[in-house]
Amino acid sequence: MLGIYSLYLDQQMDSTARSGLFLPYWHYFLMGVPVCNVIRGKKAASTILSLWVAAEVAALLVGDIKSYSVAGVVFCLMLFSLWKMNNLDSFLSGRVFHYFGTISYTLYLVHPDIGWKTISVARQFFGSDMSSIQTLFVFILAITLSVMTAHAFHVTFEKPSFTTTARINCLFATPVWANGNTQTSIDRSRLSHA
Repeated sequence: MLGIYSLYLDQQMDSTARSGLFLPYWHYFLMGVPVCNVIRGKKAASTILSLWVAAEVAALLVGDIKSYSVAGVVFCLMLFSLWKMNNLDSFLSGRVFHYFGTISYTLYLVHPDIGWKTISVARQFFGSDMSSIQTLFVFILAITLSVMTAHAFHVTFEKPSFTTTARINCLFATPVWANGNTQTSIDRSRLSHA
């Protein structure tokens, strides 16, 4: 029910929602729950997913087309399709996802300052009524600059701090006596790969 109400608010059919609770946006996050339940094998999850996707698509057809809703529906259907074809594990364990997993925290930190600022500057340059091509260009530029900045910060700050932390842990590791051999509780061979 909360998801339907969130859709209702997002389509601006009701303006009585309290501000600050982000109620109009809850349905974006809700889209992942039915997909997760299908993957986990929950009872009636496929039916619930189908009904929820139908509700999202109906809201898009009846009201304003929201890019976030389109992206959410497409992503949910993509995840469901990959799972159904038994390709979800191989898809998520690819090199691209490993890379983004590595820089994810840094990307999370920099995307508001880099990505959103890029979009704001572009809106001043192109004006508020950008064409679809201009919007796509600005979106790709914002993502590219955010990823490049996150990569630079990861290499410059995050990765060296991991190495330093591992070295500090080795200095303070207590010896473990096993079979007369002195070993530490930290595997020192990992330091050269950090």
